[in-house]
Amino acid sequence: MCISFFVLAHKKYKLVLCLNRDEYLDRAATRAHFWAEIGAPAVLAGTDEGRVKAQDSFGTAPSDDTPDIGVSTPRAGGGGGGEKPKPPPTTPAAAAADRTRHGTWAGFNVSTGHFAFLTNFREHPRLINPDALTRGYLVRDFLLADGGDHAEAYVKALHNDQLKYNGFNFVAGSVGAGDKKPEGWYCGNRGGARDAPPMCLTPGVVYGLSNGVLVDGASDWPKVERGKRLLQEVLAEEENTANTHALITQLLTLLADKTTYPDDALPTNMYSHALEQALCPICVDRERTPNAQYGTRLHTVMLVDNENHGWFVEVDRYPRPGTGPGRLDFEFVVGGSSK
Repeated sequence: MCISFFVLAHKKYKLVLCLNRDEYLDRAATRAHFWAEIGAPAVLAGTDEGRVKAQDSFGTAPSDDTPDIGVSTPRAGGGGGGEKPKPPPTTPAAAAADRTRHGTWAGFNVSTGHFAFLTNFREHPRLINPDALTRGYLVRDFLLADGGDHAEAYVKALHNDQLKYNGFNFVAGSVGAGDKKPEGWYCGNRGGARDAPPMCLTPGVVYGLSNGVLVDGASDWPKVERGKRLLQEVLAEEENTANTHALITQLLTLLADKTTYPDDALPTNMYSHALEQALCPICVDRERTPNAQYGTRLHTVMLVDNENHGWFVEVDRYPRPGTGPGRLDFEFVVGGSSK
């Protein structure tokens, strides 16, 4: 279960995005880095190297002997039916040494200004389709695409192919270059989002998204509503918006919020009360889950100001030996240099 809070075109910033990745702590993944190894040095993201787990963090699975399900059709999604054709030679993906990898949950392309992230939709593990297409490729393929205004076209094509995937929420957009206005689009394939057309995000509106659908208004997830309120308060402080590093600190504090909620405040459509209660905070400590095997692994902050200066910060709450420092900081200029 992951959670994100974001706003487009808020005074000084084209993009303010902060998110938590909740995941099994033993699931293989790489830290955020530029994807030079596949010929895409402008893409900044981590990668998920694990397999689809047909269970939740409490071990609920279709059967005792099949706790993990490998994705048998590791194909990229979006547009048309059946197998997606390989990208044209003009895209960085054409140079990738291995097109069946580099799935990711969130990332940014510092050359094009494209950003994307996704969360899974919370549903019973018995509903997981082992033959579904890989959701992490949705983010990857959008970030690897050539520049241009294609976020709307991408999510509309995805909407047509939505049933080929297990439950997801997907947001894609671009901060543009120069004085161009940022844009963002949302697409989901469960609940009310399944039958609704993709949603164009409204500039200046603070959104929150976890493992239910994105709604234009109040959510029934208390941690989503709390995070939205906290982000609004952070952005209302002039000191924070005037000082990017102060803003980053406040956003990381938001992502570390461990407020819990009474049972009657939790979503009414939960399939596991124990699971819902354990995962109710914005930040989930591993000790809240059985065998301490699951929790909030990463905090990520992405910022782009109106002068196209960008910041990408990743904090690993449970770093492994050899994976680098707990906090990684990247700075860049959209369409320009990075460090």
